[in-house]
Parts: sequence; structure tokens; C-alpha cells
Amino acid sequence: MNESESTRPRLRKRAALVALILAALTALTVIVVMRSRAIRPQAATRVVKDVNGRSVEIPTEVRRVACPGALNQIVLMLGGADRIVATATVVQQNKWFVRAHPAIKDTPAAYGISSPVGNVETLLAARPQVLFGTAGQHPTQVIPVVEVSLEDAEGIKRTVGVIGEVLGGDAVGRAQEYVRYYDSVLDRVKKVSSGLPKDKRVRVYTAAQRGFLQTDGRRSIATTWIEASGGVNVAAATVEAQSAPVTMEDVLRWDPEVIFTMSPTDRDRLLAEPRWAGISAVKNKRVYASPRGVYLWAVRSGEGVLQYLWAAKTLYPAEHANIDLVEETRSFYRRFYGMEIDANEARTILEPAD
Repeated sequence: MNESESTRPRLRKRAALVALILAALTALTVIVVMRSRAIRPQAATRVVKDVNGRSVEIPTEVRRVACPGALNQIVLMLGGADRIVATATVVQQNKWFVRAHPAIKDTPAAYGISSPVGNVETLLAARPQVLFGTAGQHPTQVIPVVEVSLEDAEGIKRTVGVIGEVLGGDAVGRAQEYVRYYDSVLDRVKKVSSGLPKDKRVRVYTAAQRGFLQTDGRRSIATTWIEASGGVNVAAATVEAQSAPVTMEDVLRWDPEVIFTMSPTDRDRLLAEPRWAGISAVKNKRVYASPRGVYLWAVRSGEGVLQYLWAAKTLYPAEHANIDLVEETRSFYRRFYGMEIDANEARTILEPAD
């Protein structure tokens, strides 16, 4: 027998011993993992449906959420501001939001002014249990995203309901109360606007960026509140998107009777622009800056429900003489933020300095 033949039995024994040790280690690992899970069970979860009908698995109790832009206002309105662990820069700069929830100033800002896409590193460090927004705003797939829609009245109401369901507890009832209020506001303004002849409705243009030649199209919340208030969005017939660029020739052809801007500075600049001087709204000094409170009313937020009342009164002051915008604003802040503001403060929201 040569040397190689004599070592084969020993090698087979060693291999068998190694296999036995590996099997024992595997079994031990399984036991440790199972005991660990028994001692520290996985967090309980539940499933909610977002506004797109997607089933999203989230923790049973949600205590930490991340919100871009206007969704912070909705969470605040539903009583969940203390659960916001990642916010947006624009929210931190809003004095009314800070007054309602001072801690927002020290909350990490994952969403910048120029980009709605969340910063992955900031979001992961903040450890939210749920992200509100859209999948496109959240490149990370580690944290569940509950998608929302703020394009029109129905989308906003559904979004408020979904966020209320995610937050749970009192937020569910608050969401239902808000939806009832939203519907009541729509009913109030439509009682007047529904009786207006089509050829008598005020032609409206919304002026945004790019030298006031970026405007709101048919699929925008602006078209929703303009039409409900009795106006006609002059761009809606040709601009399909939420927002799109147009030309000065377009505006001259539409000749709006009223123009809404995003700020008093924009309003003053537009009124001073020579090429806008021939537009009916400019000639008649009917260029108005939209109100701004906890969030800008003209865009997609829960506070935007007040824009219906403001727009209706602005377009048809005689027909809506019974709407007291100061008291409506004070009542909304008391009811949905638990915040008392006086008449002068309400006027600074209705007519912001900038």
C-alpha cells in the first residue's frame, strides 16, 4: 500500500467531521435566530390603499413620517405634526407653519426648494416609517411610500383621507371633518357660479415662472378652483398639463380679465411690464396676489380650500357680498390648526406682504 492509499481513510473521516460541524453550526444558527425572533417579534403591520389603489404595508402604529411640500400642511391639519421627522425647506421658512409647530425648524429638510425629490441620505437618517408623496419623489425602496394626488378637489379629499388613515386615531375623524368642510365650501360657491351665463364668466390667467409665461393648464388644481368660483381658465382649452409654458402671443389672444400671481412682488412686476399693458386685467388693475398662510392657497394644499372663497369673492364681489374672508380664515385656523389669529393677522394672510 502506497502513502496516498493510506491517507484516504483519514481524509474521508476529516471530511465527515467537517460536514458534521457545519451541520451543527447551521442548526445552532437557526435556533438562535428563532429564539431571537421569539424574544423580539417583528413589528405588527397593516395594509392601507393609497390614492392610486395600491396596497401598502405599513406599521400598525405610525409615529414617524416624511413629507414633501404641501403634505406637511395636511399632516399638521390632521394633528400629526409631531410625527414629521423629515420635511421641506419651504415649510421651515413659513412663519405660520412655524407658529403652529415650532419644532419644524429643527426637523431635517429632506426636500429642497428647487427639487421635490427627497434626499436619500437625509431620509434614511431620519428613519421615517412612511413616506408621503409619489414613488418618483422617493428613489429609496427601503421605506414604504404612500402615494397621493393633489391635482383636483377629489384628489385632495382622497389624499386627506388616506393620510388620516395612515396616522390613525383622531386623524381619521379630522380627515372626515375636513372633507365635509371642503364639500360645503364647494356647494357655497357653486350655488352662485352655476347660475352664471357662460359668456359672462370672467376670463382668468394664472401667472407663474418664466416671466409670467408659465401657467396652469386643464389638469391643475387652479382650473378646479377657477371654474368652481365661476371663472374660465383661459389656458385650459389648449394647455393640457398641470403647468406649461405659453407665449406672449397666447396671452394677448386670450386677453384675460383677471390675472392671479403667486406673490405681491410678482403682481407689482407684472403691472409694471410694458408688454402686458394692453391686457384687460392690467388696464383695469385686476391683477391679484393669492393669499399665503400655512401654505400658499393657490397651489395643492389642504388650506387651498379657502382659495375657492377668495377667488369667488375676487371675481364676483357683489354676488358674494356675504363671504367674510377675514372670519372664514380665522375660523379655519381655529378649527383645523387649533390656532387663534386676530383679524389683522388674518388680513396679512389674505394680503401677504410678499
